[in-house]
Amino acid sequence: RHLLRYSSALLADDMGLGKTRQAIVAAHLVGGSGAVLIVSPANLRINWSRQIAMVDPSANIVIDDGDDESFAAADWLVTNYERLGDMLQRMQKTGVKFRVVVYDEVHYLKELGSSRTRNAFLLSQCIPRQFLLTATPVLNREAELHTLLRLGGHPIGRIPLADFLSEFAGSQEMRQALAVRISEWCLRRQKDVLKDLKGKFVEEIRFALPGLLRCRYDDVLKNDSLTALVKIGRLRQVLEKAKAEWLISSIQNLGEEDKSIIFCEFADSVKYLAEEFKAAGIDVVTFVGADSMGKKQRAVDRFMTDPAMRVFIGT
Repeated sequence: RHLLRYSSALLADDMGLGKTRQAIVAAHLVGGSGAVLIVSPANLRINWSRQIAMVDPSANIVIDDGDDESFAAADWLVTNYERLGDMLQRMQKTGVKFRVVVYDEVHYLKELGSSRTRNAFLLSQCIPRQFLLTATPVLNREAELHTLLRLGGHPIGRIPLADFLSEFAGSQEMRQALAVRISEWCLRRQKDVLKDLKGKFVEEIRFALPGLLRCRYDDVLKNDSLTALVKIGRLRQVLEKAKAEWLISSIQNLGEEDKSIIFCEFADSVKYLAEEFKAAGIDVVTFVGADSMGKKQRAVDRFMTDPAMRVFIGT
């Protein structure tokens, strides 16, 4: 309802509250001719296409790869911020028009002088509805918020930046006045709106380093040829690997249906832990930055849908 109420709106709900699904449903309900354009970080495009298919299964959903023919045939076009530069030219070339543009993780456009932000300004002028999504708090810097207000066509976004800052930045009272002015345009809810969410339990575990890793730790610690930052990084890698035995034991003691997510700082640790889990007879999926988007999505899908896949290890 919030997104559909105005020609432009910002949805700033906390992570996990379903901004993607809300935006898809709202865009699906918007009347008129033309396709829907989704602009997101590149690594989220597959997820967007799958979420769209759940709402609009008969639609032609295209992940933009630069092909004009598929571009022109799309009911939903999912692109990334790096492609905004040639979007207007391709619209003119193909005659494609969009009735809605959804900017996911719109804080990517907070820098006024960046080329992606300038391209987004030009693009928004050609599309009648703009939905802006972000879970990042939007009132940390008023200048960044001014950029989003301008992108969305809000009246105070048309005020020159210097005048905007003189009226709305500098004191708590000014920021409060700004919050009131944008309260209809910006909707932010936190997880407490979902009363059935379970609480979070944090337990700190301390244990001694296993013998071989203790020796490796001491060798790195005593190596005076290493700079401090390099030494700290290597020590941390040893410590991550040292947790394998405890992690395996803990997960073996969980219920058969319980799933676990293990986050590491280093890709080498992910590989090491995966091998240790395999040796213990536990299947895992892994997820690191060097993986292709398809491999990442397959790891997420298998962990989410396969009851036997109980462990996800990623950076």
